[in-house]
Amino acid sequence: MQIALKIGLGLTMGLGGLLAQQPTLTITSPADHAVLHAGDAFTVNVEATGARFVGVAMVWPFQMPLLVNREKPPFTFTFSIPKKVKPGLYQLIAEGRTDSQQHVTSNQVWIDIERPDAPISITLDPDEPYVVYLDAPLVIVVRGTYKDGFTTLLNQSTRTKFVSQDTRIVRIQNGGGLVGVAAGSTDVVIQVGDKTFKRRVTVENDR
Repeated sequence: MQIALKIGLGLTMGLGGLLAQQPTLTITSPADHAVLHAGDAFTVNVEATGARFVGVAMVWPFQMPLLVNREKPPFTFTFSIPKKVKPGLYQLIAEGRTDSQQHVTSNQVWIDIERPDAPISITLDPDEPYVVYLDAPLVIVVRGTYKDGFTTLLNQSTRTKFVSQDTRIVRIQNGGGLVGVAAGSTDVVIQVGDKTFKRRVTVENDR
């Protein structure tokens, strides 16, 4: 029993040592789903462990060049968010290379980019009445116009919510898609910040 226990402990310690040596990249900030505002700058910190990294890079789609590389620690990146940007979730991923030429990918972090101000006007497209067919989903396009004159889609903003009053008739897809479940009528509520809209939706079997 003692011999078996010693062997088991030895294997566990050996595997633990191997796992500890695996190179990893971890985005430690910003936090996942952190809310950031259009027009702000923010910093991304990437922690590299388990090996010597000779390069860590990130892509930020709102600047040129798109790829930003750091050849030695600290692996810190500062990005600016445009003032005019479509609100919603954006993904951050770091890619790195060790001195043994091993490629490493970090964890995924999502940031929620929103305007600091509310839109002064909101439009929904298409106009009423809403008719959805069982074989053809309908997307409600939500647009907002801000005081600086910028107009953008708000469907992917986390401040925009779509709620079906009867999911047996209509269910909601991500981003405002209406999917007919059964023939009938119900209301769909669209909430953008503190503004609420209610639309009647009729589901028909076919065109």
